Amino acid sequence: MGHAIAPAPRPGDTASPPAAGDGWSSTDDDRRVRPRHLLLVAGIGFLLAVVLLRPWPLDAPVLYQGDVFQHLAIVEATDATGTPRTSDDLAAPAEVDWSVFPTGTERLQLVVLRTLDAATGDVATALNLYLLLGVTATAAVAFAVLRWMGLRPLLAGAVALPFSVGPAFSAALVGGHVFLFALFPVALGTYLALWSTMTSGADVRRRPAVAVWPAVAVVVTALSSAYYTSFTVVVIGAVGLAVAVRARRPGRLVLPAVTAAGLALVAGLSLLPDLLSRSGDPAASALRRTAADVWRYSLHPQDLLVVDEGHPLAPVMGWARSLASDNVTAASGTVLGLVALAGCVGVVVVALRHGRSPRDRADRVIARLATVVVTVLAVAVVGGVGTWLAEVGVTQIRAWSRMTVFLSFAGLAGVALVAQRALERADWDRRRTTAVVVACAALVLLDQGLVPADGAAAEARARSDEHMVAAMAGQFGPDAQVFEVPVVSFPDDPGSGRLLAPAVQTVNTLRFSGGFFRGGAQDWQLSWCRRPTGQFVRAVAAAGFDALLVQVDHHLVRDRDEVALQLAATLGPLAGTSDDGAFAWYDLRPLRAELVEDFGQPAVDRAGALVRRPIGVDYSGVTELRLKGRVMDGGGDVVLRRLDDDTAPVELTMQVAAGGGASERVVDTVDLDRATTSVAVPGGAPVTVSGVSAIDERALTDPVLGSGDGAALPAVCM
Repeated sequence: MGHAIAPAPRPGDTASPPAAGDGWSSTDDDRRVRPRHLLLVAGIGFLLAVVLLRPWPLDAPVLYQGDVFQHLAIVEATDATGTPRTSDDLAAPAEVDWSVFPTGTERLQLVVLRTLDAATGDVATALNLYLLLGVTATAAVAFAVLRWMGLRPLLAGAVALPFSVGPAFSAALVGGHVFLFALFPVALGTYLALWSTMTSGADVRRRPAVAVWPAVAVVVTALSSAYYTSFTVVVIGAVGLAVAVRARRPGRLVLPAVTAAGLALVAGLSLLPDLLSRSGDPAASALRRTAADVWRYSLHPQDLLVVDEGHPLAPVMGWARSLASDNVTAASGTVLGLVALAGCVGVVVVALRHGRSPRDRADRVIARLATVVVTVLAVAVVGGVGTWLAEVGVTQIRAWSRMTVFLSFAGLAGVALVAQRALERADWDRRRTTAVVVACAALVLLDQGLVPADGAAAEARARSDEHMVAAMAGQFGPDAQVFEVPVVSFPDDPGSGRLLAPAVQTVNTLRFSGGFFRGGAQDWQLSWCRRPTGQFVRAVAAAGFDALLVQVDHHLVRDRDEVALQLAATLGPLAGTSDDGAFAWYDLRPLRAELVEDFGQPAVDRAGALVRRPIGVDYSGVTELRLKGRVMDGGGDVVLRRLDDDTAPVELTMQVAAGGGASERVVDTVDLDRATTSVAVPGGAPVTVSGVSAIDERALTDPVLGSGDGAALPAVCM
């Protein structure tokens, strides 16, 4: 007769002592996490990460795309407490103050990354180590939480490992989201939702030690991710409310409320320095989101059925792609995997059947997991709670579709709990049980649609940029200033592409114009890049830049040949190109020398100061940001903020498309006798405004800068 897996103990039962052996035996029915089990799961998770990421050589970045450059720039500007300071190699000729960007809820991750960076002396090596560490930590934490739920070690490991490298992990890799790929806050958040509703206040008062690990989970979660912390608060509230209503005892809400308040308190205290830094900063408005952003990044339920084209089941699931919304991309993270999706359905079915009279602790856990599933769907879907919160102004958390990672964890845990009950009834010995569970875990791994990192391509791009920075430093000198095209302010939706990548490769050499926050003193870049090409390059040269760097494969550069033709006509032949052809650069020094010879150094310096005049450009009434411009459904204003004592008038130019018609160029003279001046956008609502520039009128007639005749560079500003 084989050994069946023993049932999980009920609350109050005394667990029988574990059998001697390897700890994975069927009679190991307690919920304690044994160190050897934890180390084994963590070790397998580490090996799994090595296979998927292939981080060799260690100084060749596995991630080199999407938002990773912004994250690495923040890491390099972070101190030992995880507080970002300034990057003086970005936003030239000034610097970018990252303290304006709220990172307090990622403080723990920044501390670890900064420590690894300091220890290795190389941010790419630090990132690779952190990726390995993040997957390992997720596997270990998820395993511990699943054991607490009542899963046997073998089943807990079989769930924890696929979860740690699931669709949310792959989506973070594709998008370069350094602060989202490690999913341990999701496991901790689910644990907090369950613990706070399965433990009473009397238990905590009688045995305060039972709150130690939940308190640790609160701190770790609140300091790891703004998104996952917010989602956890929502899930705790929903599960707590469901339990209190079911028990008809309002007092059951106390512990969930205290837990959620603890998360908010820790996150708030960590964010406080960021909030103080943002107070009054002209660039803080750049971080505003719109309700349209939230609707765009909400979940379309049918997307949960869609498998990626590279998924092992794609040949038989191709029909599902016809159901997909436009939101499904490699970085959307909305795909669950069929096993997790079946698990989500399964926990709801079990909860409906046994929720009123749970048979054991597993049923109580499943009922709460079902509440998590229903909550995610109610909040994250298009037209759900999240989108309606956006309509009343709660827009900072915009990508509610990322909440599907809680579906993934709940679904996989639910499948395992149901499977464990089936195994309890099976008359199998340990070897057969282990073989079946391991085989199923391998299938679940495939079902997750693993996306191995393309390390070779990432290394090629990184080495190309490294060589480019070295070549430019040798050509222009270590203190040279480089103006980058396209001009993209942070954090506008179109993305900066690789514009921040050269600065990540820079160590005490070269300064780049990219990376500035919209609404601040560097908005002159956006204004001048809209001018005719000849005037634009004169302005950049007079402003003190030594080179003009063009990311020719950026998605905003839609006519690279025309860009090259116009720049060659004004600046002469290329001064160099990157190894992979992504960048090309021109030498501005001959043009500046010519201007100095023709007009004298004082005149060139005066013209450069007019070009760099600090005027922040902001908007009010924006309801949606699109590539074609900012949409104002009820009308709106362009807001000019004077950031120095100069009150001279400026020429405000904008392209306005009213009522969906063709755009027209609007030019106005604006007196800046006040610190902030609002200019109404003409035309009936809805109106779309684009191409906004605010330029000192004196600069437009300055002989050093030339006339405004000719065409501007095509589509290189956002």
